[in-house]
Amino acid sequence: MAEEETDVAHTGWYTRFERFESILLFAGVGSLLVSFIGLGLLPALEIGDQVEKNTPETYQAMTAEEQHGFEIYQREGCAYCHSQFVRTTDADEVRWGQAAEAWEYQDQYPQQWGTRRIGPDLSRLAGVYSDDWHLAHLYNPRSTVPDSIMPSYPWLFDEGPDGEVTPTREGEALVAYLQSLGENMRVAGPQTDGEQGKL
Repeated sequence: MAEEETDVAHTGWYTRFERFESILLFAGVGSLLVSFIGLGLLPALEIGDQVEKNTPETYQAMTAEEQHGFEIYQREGCAYCHSQFVRTTDADEVRWGQAAEAWEYQDQYPQQWGTRRIGPDLSRLAGVYSDDWHLAHLYNPRSTVPDSIMPSYPWLFDEGPDGEVTPTREGEALVAYLQSLGENMRVAGPQTDGEQGKL
């Protein structure tokens, strides 16, 4: 009889514990679910709607060559020194141009916004310099910007037996990508009113 009472007591204790575990489990899973929806899913849906709404009809996605250049840009770590993000501050807009808008980055993933500006922001680089200038700058940055601290990228060039230096396919693709930065904004202009759609 005493053993039966002990078993009943143990069963009751475990039952309460199991209920507490279940509550903790549901609370934990519920918190994760709410966090995922509130911090991940809803902002992604909102920015997706803004991109769809604000993308101009003239928008041109990257060409295959520009896409290849985008991959070279990532591989070479250009974002460690250059940003691609004009902030909504007067200082940024005076210096670099129109503030960034979300629709501009829809075909760039992962976005190369960068967090440091050891070199200049490249968001509005399209057409600022010629292709030859970019190639010379990549081969020997000091040839175009005497005080530049940017490293050279000689592996983006071939040197012939006569000493002639020509860009590789990767070098040309990188320049094509650089020349595309900000082109859609230059053609279409800002698509947002006030702060909506700005990053």
